[in-house]
Amino acid sequence: MKNLIKLFTVVLLVSLTSSFAQQKVETFKITPDGFNGYVVKSFDGKSETEIYNSIKKWAEYNINNSSESKNSDIVNEYIGYDIIVKNGIVVKQMGTYIKWDVKFNIKFRIKGDKVRFDVNITSMKLNNPTRYHKDDFYFKADVLNWSFFKNNGKPKKNTKDARDTIEIIANGLVNGVSDTILGVIKSDTDWD
Repeated sequence: MKNLIKLFTVVLLVSLTSSFAQQKVETFKITPDGFNGYVVKSFDGKSETEIYNSIKKWAEYNINNSSESKNSDIVNEYIGYDIIVKNGIVVKQMGTYIKWDVKFNIKFRIKGDKVRFDVNITSMKLNNPTRYHKDDFYFKADVLNWSFFKNNGKPKKNTKDARDTIEIIANGLVNGVSDTILGVIKSDTDWD
């Protein structure tokens, strides 16, 4: 009976976590469990093919070695990339800046004239470990580990700027791709 209760509890927690992660939101916000959901944007008058090609064009201009970064590709429906942002997290401690490289996984789901943007962080690695600083960064952790939030879910004061920066990066990815789809961003070939 105890095993059944434990199993039920685990299934309930997993389903609650999954349903939380699947919320449609206007902008990405960092939470103790990652980002708060997914963003959907409409691109009136754009076809699935135009949207798909614009995403690929954005990737070619903005992701180093985009063909190697691509982790999934279904023509005109879905495309995903892994993107590493060097020094994506910077925290000042006792006059020293500690820096972590952040690996994002961004997925674009295309349906009609809409794109669903899913952005996840898959790792936050210290880019220059030392004897005193050698740990990865976490969403939620105890006092002794670097994280955005404490184990109880409350934000850590010393990482507010890092949380803000991560949100700016995630929402900047959405805005950059959206601008490319809309033709707002001109490529290097659009000069006279």
